[in-house]
Amino acid sequence: MKFVIACISLFVFVSGYATQFRAGDHVMLSSDEMVEDDLFVGAQSLRVMGTVHGDLVAGARNIDVDGEVSGDMIAGAEVISITGRVVDDARLAAREIVCTGTVGSDVLCFCQNLRLREQAGIEKDLTVYAGEADIEGDIGGKLSGATGSMRIRGRIGGDVEVSAGSLLILPSAEIFGDLVYTSEKPAKIEEGSWIQGKVVYKPKGEMVSKWEKPKFPELRRVLHRFMWIFRVILLAGSIIVGLVMVAVAPAFSRDSADTIKTSPWKCLGLGLLFLIVIPIAVAIVSLTVVGIPLGIIVILLYLTCLSLSSIVFGIFIGRSFFKIVGKEISNYWAVLIGMVVLFLLTLIPYVSWLIIFVVTLFGFGAIVISLYRKRKGQAAETV
Repeated sequence: MKFVIACISLFVFVSGYATQFRAGDHVMLSSDEMVEDDLFVGAQSLRVMGTVHGDLVAGARNIDVDGEVSGDMIAGAEVISITGRVVDDARLAAREIVCTGTVGSDVLCFCQNLRLREQAGIEKDLTVYAGEADIEGDIGGKLSGATGSMRIRGRIGGDVEVSAGSLLILPSAEIFGDLVYTSEKPAKIEEGSWIQGKVVYKPKGEMVSKWEKPKFPELRRVLHRFMWIFRVILLAGSIIVGLVMVAVAPAFSRDSADTIKTSPWKCLGLGLLFLIVIPIAVAIVSLTVVGIPLGIIVILLYLTCLSLSSIVFGIFIGRSFFKIVGKEISNYWAVLIGMVVLFLLTLIPYVSWLIIFVVTLFGFGAIVISLYRKRKGQAAETV
C-alpha cells in the first residue's frame, strides 16, 4: 500500500514542476491575480476572475470562469459557467454548462443541459452529448454530437451533423454547410432560417454521417446482439471482481464507498486530477531508461484503480439504497445491487458516456483518498 502511494506521489511531484495545485472548499483567482503555470484545482467551488497562463484542470461543484485561460480547459462539475475566454480547447463534463464567453478552439461537452448564449462564440468545432442543447451563439466550424433535443438559432460556420430526439431550426439560424441529422421525426425548420448546403434526414436507426457507406441490416442486428452479450458479460465480470474485492479488502471497500458520501467534491476533483496527471507524469519519467520500469508499474496500478472505480461507486449506490429503506446489508449485496443499477444507468441514451465518466471520477478519487488514509492510519470519517 505504501508503495502505491509512493509511486503516485513521485509522479505527481515530477509532473508538477510547472504546475500549481489548489484545493479547498472555495478557491478563487482574483481579477488582478495571474497564474504563470498550469492550474489544477479540486474544490467545492472555483471562480477564475484573473488569468491562467496555461491549462486549467478542475473538479468542483460549481466552476465559473470570468477571466482568461490561455491554454486548454478540462473541467468536471455540477454547473460550469464560462463568461470569460478560453484561448485553446475546452473539454467539459457537467449537469449544466452555460457559455456566454468565447473559446478559441474546439469544445467537447458532456452534460444534461447546454446553453450557448447569443453573445457566446466558439471559433472552431463544437461536439456535444447532452439531454438538451440550446445553440444561440456563433460556432466557427462544425456542430456535431447527440442530444435529446436541440435548438439552433445561431450561426454555424460549417456542417451540422447530429443525432437528436427533436431538432428545431429557428428563424435567426444560419448554417454555412450541410444539415445532416438522425431523428425520430423530421426537424422543424422555421421560415427565415438559412442553410447553405443540403438537408439530409435519416430516420432514427439509420446512419448519421453523410460520409458513411450503407449499412447491412443483418450485420447491424448481429452487432447489436453481440453488444448486448458483451455488456452482460462485462456486468457479470464487474460483479465477480466486486465480490472478490469486498472479500479480500472489506474495510477498504467500505471506506472508499463511504468517502464518496462524506467528501463527494474531493473525490470528483482528485479523480479528475489523477486521471490526467498520472499519464502525463509517466510519459515524462519514461523518457529516461531508469524511469521505464517504474512507469510500467504505475500505469498498471493506474489501470487497476480505474477498473475498480466503477465497483467502488456501485458499492456506494448499493449501501445508499439500503440506508434509505432503513436496512443494513453486507457489502456483497451492495455490490450486486449497485452494479445492476449502474448497468441500467449506462443504457440511458445520449448521456451514458457522461455517466460513465462521472462515475469513474468519483470512484477513482475515492480510491486515492482511501489509499492516502490507509497510509496515514486515519479513519475515513476524520478527513
